[in-house]
Amino acid sequence: MSTNKDIYYSQKPMVVYDSLLSRVLNKFFRNYSREEVAAEFGLKGKVCLDVACGDGELLNSFLHKDYDLAEGVDISAELINKAKLGKAKNCTFVVEDIDIFIEKSIKSRKKYDCIYLLAILEHIQWPSIFVKKLSKILKNGGHLVVEMPNAVWLPHRISMLFGKFPITAPTHGVIPGVYDEHIRFFTHQTLDIMMRKAGF
Repeated sequence: MSTNKDIYYSQKPMVVYDSLLSRVLNKFFRNYSREEVAAEFGLKGKVCLDVACGDGELLNSFLHKDYDLAEGVDISAELINKAKLGKAKNCTFVVEDIDIFIEKSIKSRKKYDCIYLLAILEHIQWPSIFVKKLSKILKNGGHLVVEMPNAVWLPHRISMLFGKFPITAPTHGVIPGVYDEHIRFFTHQTLDIMMRKAGF
């Protein structure tokens, strides 16, 4: 499948959960927030979408100046209300299941210049199907920015060597009985293969 749609990768160090390891790494390397990394590419356009935008930090703090309209969607009414409190004038936030939102966007033929997926694909049951659907609402020449944990990051490999499943999410222990709410795990290579099969 030939397309002009691109995906960008960053090599900036990022440890988003608090642990002894992250505190040690912070002494030697600057760790970037996922929002800083997503904004580093300097992408601009008419309309962007932040999928599962949470409290809206990416749009309100970084991207509102780069797009005529910046949209965020999340299933959490509490987080969307928080996003609306600090809302930049060209940002809109919607409370909705992301699958339903994407289906509605496909039906209405809505298109985005850029779509941001920060810490999302590892929570999706069928991420390859999800990315293909997103591709339908991304303009030709559009951009998809993805952030997710690297399952083969060296500290994760060391954990597995000693029989411990690596902690890849900051919510470890928050949900009773759930060790890690991530259900999909990727390396750079497997993410790249999935994206290419989706047409990027």
